[in-house]
Amino acid sequence: MKSKLFISLLLLFALLLSCENGPEPHSGVLIKGNIPKKGNIVNGVDSFSIDDISKVLLFSPPSYGHGLVFRVVNVQDGGFQIDANLGTAVALIFLTSNYEYVGNLNVNDFNLLPLGNLSAGENTIIDLASLTMVGNHIIPSHDPFGNEIIISQAALQSFQEVDAYFESLSKNMDTDNDGFMDFLNHEEIILTSKFGLYVGHWGVNATPPDDFDSSSFDIKSQLTVIGGSNINPVGSALILSGPAGNPYPNIELSWMANVPSGADFGFNALFSNLNGTDLMPFEDGIYTLNVNGTTNYTFQFSNFDASTNLVIISPTLAVNGSNQITSVLLDYKLPNGASIDPSMLMSCVMIQMNDSNFYQFHDSPWLTTETGFYQYTFPDPVNLSQLHHITIAYKDLLGNDYLILWD
Repeated sequence: MKSKLFISLLLLFALLLSCENGPEPHSGVLIKGNIPKKGNIVNGVDSFSIDDISKVLLFSPPSYGHGLVFRVVNVQDGGFQIDANLGTAVALIFLTSNYEYVGNLNVNDFNLLPLGNLSAGENTIIDLASLTMVGNHIIPSHDPFGNEIIISQAALQSFQEVDAYFESLSKNMDTDNDGFMDFLNHEEIILTSKFGLYVGHWGVNATPPDDFDSSSFDIKSQLTVIGGSNINPVGSALILSGPAGNPYPNIELSWMANVPSGADFGFNALFSNLNGTDLMPFEDGIYTLNVNGTTNYTFQFSNFDASTNLVIISPTLAVNGSNQITSVLLDYKLPNGASIDPSMLMSCVMIQMNDSNFYQFHDSPWLTTETGFYQYTFPDPVNLSQLHHITIAYKDLLGNDYLILWD
């Protein structure tokens, strides 16, 4: 029963995300750095030096109010500066004048910068100072972790364990193998994961929510594939296969939608790796997406344990004397029970109130750093008797979606 419930909830949440409207993007966070010339330009693919860097690409996955972000700036007078969005994670990729890959930013073995909790919020300036190159890693002389980027050791550990996943996202830049970076002609393919789990019973007033035992979690997962605005599937003509060498026999297209013209991506699709009716994880490997029976897009996917970046959001309902819910208090803990500041790991949270027929009779707005993560007050009280289960949805800084179910 719980498995069928999660399949229904995951599909409903996919529809909700496809219709999501956030505020217009702003460009408050500034990242800059200097690239000193060494005078040893090396020509030839895969043998570039730091002297070959002419452009800097910023990539970030979808976050609240922002779709896929690809921003490119030129290196001028030995330096660069580029805008980023608060509430997401970003990768910086360094390119030649012909958009060939030279290397990617690496800070203390991290290939990403989590921009969830910053010292000056959206007005933060991250000056990476002077950059050097070791292999294909571009290393800054200034470490923003613990300075401009406010983050706990627990959150750092989570990002360290999902870093390979993010690196694979940032390197899937030519999935159709035509020799050109996909974002230049709006044919990029981005992969994110969708997870769901049941936790227990919500709290009411002075009665706390159920304690949880993370060792008993049954986490369901699916794969979301987002395509650029110039990829136009006809109907549901999408076939996903992989991983190469040991492909799954039952990958199913569970849901998809073409996005109206003018959006920053073309389609959103949800795939399931089925074992009977059970949702199984997608393992590391090379996958191929066939569109309309003609074009193949090949990409690398690096899986990670959902519990690595999982936050258990526990709701306590404030109920008045008329048995009506007036507000919901939220508590955030890692699977080991340690409290965590949500802004370090996630961009937005939504509370979905559902009746016994799975009708969502009330959805909160997205809660963010700007609105606050810890309490939602209903515009008008709702009847507790109508409530069957609560789904707490959140998007992490890597663009993955999580559904936490309470009944």
